Order: sequence, then structure tokens, then C-alpha cells
Amino acid sequence: MLAKTKIAVIGAGKLGEALIAGMMDAGVVKKDQFIATAAHRERIDLLQKKLGIKTTLSNGEAVRKARIVLLCVKPQVVEEAQVKPTDRLHIISGDFFHDPLPEADAYILMEVIHDWDDDASGKILAAVRRAARPNAKLLLIEALLPNDPSPNWPTTLDIVMLTIGGRQRTLREYSDLIRDSGFVTTRDVDTQSGISIIEAIAV
Repeated sequence: MLAKTKIAVIGAGKLGEALIAGMMDAGVVKKDQFIATAAHRERIDLLQKKLGIKTTLSNGEAVRKARIVLLCVKPQVVEEAQVKPTDRLHIISGDFFHDPLPEADAYILMEVIHDWDDDASGKILAAVRRAARPNAKLLLIEALLPNDPSPNWPTTLDIVMLTIGGRQRTLREYSDLIRDSGFVTTRDVDTQSGISIIEAIAV
């Protein structure tokens, strides 16, 4: 589905870099399909050196050259990203607990589900499933809790998330949420940066 499709990654910081690297390592996308933007010349030079992808300081240029646009910026700085809507790009604000989601072939939720408890997480994923087309893909990007009890970053993050009503989860726990929402997990990709990509398909 993504073969030869040009993908713009707007705001390719560490998380955006991890997403690009994970998709390349998984063989989902080749490096020549990406064009990434960053706010500083030093950052885009680093991305070129580490990943071998095309880069630009212009968000507008990246959007014009791409068919898929990934916004890797914080919600409060979306306007500062200077990404203008086009006939292929719509920037929509809303409440995923109440507002209908757009129908699509793929959905990416990056560090969203870990903000919520199981009940709320199930409602979010169910909303995605209601909107999803048959066989649509779901990509959850999260830091997975390991099965062993040794000290690690996701376990530390879990303590932080518990204070605000969220939680980190193991792959099995995410897969259970995904299954109960009408998807089936097909694989997980460790990006080797502390973040994993969990791929699922609507059934």
C-alpha cells in the first residue's frame, strides 16, 4: 500500500526520527520515500547523515512533494508548523470521545493510548474502528513495558503516567485492547529507540 508513496514527516525530532527508522527497519518504507523537516539546519543535516533521507527546512515544500503527511509536533504548536490544508491534507481538531473520526485506510496513534486507563483507551480504539475502512491499518506507537522486572525507562514512565490516570502496557496488554476494539495485531516493530510500533488490521 505504501510502495513508492512519498511521505512527509513534519517536525522530525527524536520521536519523528524513531518513527522513520522503525518503518525503514521493518521494510514498510524505503529511505527515498521520505522527506523530513526540522526547525534547524543542524537537525536536518543529522537526519541526512543518520538515515540517508531527503530533508528540508520548508514544511510547505515537504507537503507539496508528499502524498502522506505525518505531523510529529506537539498539539500546541501545530499552527506554528505552518502546514497549510490542501485538497489532500485536512487539519481537524476535535474530541475523539465524542466527535466522529474520518474514514481512512490507516490510523496512527503516537503516545495517545498510554495517556488513558483501559476503559478510556477502549473507547478511543473503538471510535477508530467505527471509522476505519475494511482491512484498514492501525499503528500504535508506544514505549512497551518489558516482561522482566529489571529497571527500565518504560517502567519509570509508567509511574509518571499513573499519576495522571494513564499507564504504560506490555505488548500483550496492548494486543488485548486492540482485539477487544475490533482489530487484530499483526506485528510489532522495535525501533531500538525505546519506542515500538504495533501494527494491527481492522477485522
